[in-house]
Amino acid sequence: MKRLYLDRRRGLVDALAQLSITHAPAGLGVLLRLPDGVDEGRVVKQARAAGLAPVPLSPWYVTPELRQSGLLLGVTNVPEADVMALCRRLLAIVASCGP
Repeated sequence: MKRLYLDRRRGLVDALAQLSITHAPAGLGVLLRLPDGVDEGRVVKQARAAGLAPVPLSPWYVTPELRQSGLLLGVTNVPEADVMALCRRLLAIVASCGP
């Protein structure tokens, strides 16, 4: 399974890189910072309604002053063949939730 998850993470990282999206691999996931002014809660709600399951990043911060909005994208259930389409769907949602 480790190999499968590594391949899936690599596919997600490659797709985000091709779309020029800043990201950081993080274990079995990928961290994606949201642009300033994007409503993290709204992104998560709309993404879940679209069949995606990002986890909001801001609740994980202990210090409110340091809190940044972002998403933790899991890789365990992302089929490699669908990763680019899923990334584009998520990015369209992010764009619709911005200023």
